[in-house]
Amino acid sequence: MFFKPTDDHGSNIEKRITTVEKKVDKNLRLAQSSVGLIVKTMEKLALENTELKKERDKLLARQEELQQELEKTTASFKINETLVEPFKQKVAENVAFVQNVAKEGFEKKTKDESPSIDKIKKRVWEKTGRQTNGFPDDVYLLYHLIEKNKSMRVDNAAWSMRVHPLQALRWCNTLQDDGLVNVIREKTGKYVVS
Repeated sequence: MFFKPTDDHGSNIEKRITTVEKKVDKNLRLAQSSVGLIVKTMEKLALENTELKKERDKLLARQEELQQELEKTTASFKINETLVEPFKQKVAENVAFVQNVAKEGFEKKTKDESPSIDKIKKRVWEKTGRQTNGFPDDVYLLYHLIEKNKSMRVDNAAWSMRVHPLQALRWCNTLQDDGLVNVIREKTGKYVVS
């Protein structure tokens, strides 16, 4: 047969159309699933992007904090170099100086180091050139009275020794010349010996 009947030809066309429709449907379903995957992927990437931006902002804030701390540390280091270290050196020098002075010059006199009565008598005799009745013994007693009380008024010392205040003042001046005591005049006009 040279020509097929139309029914047969129509059924072939219908089969082809249905196969094409099936292929198109299959391709549409694949495209829709691909689009769905792309949409899900884009949503996931958008979430990751926002998380990364938040993390970046946190890191930038931390970097700024660290930069400020570094500047503070640098400033404190400069202050340490310019103020604290020289102050430490000065304090160390002062401590060394005070220790040397304490060792060499300002040692506290003990009772054993106090001058004996013979030394005081000798000094008084050298100053006055004579020995009056009991004078050196009285000066020695005055010195020990002052040493015992640490500081007292001259008129009180004279009263306790039963001598005139001017006599006690003269003895105190003699002791001051020898460097044993200090005599100071108060505003009231009274003399204090220490």
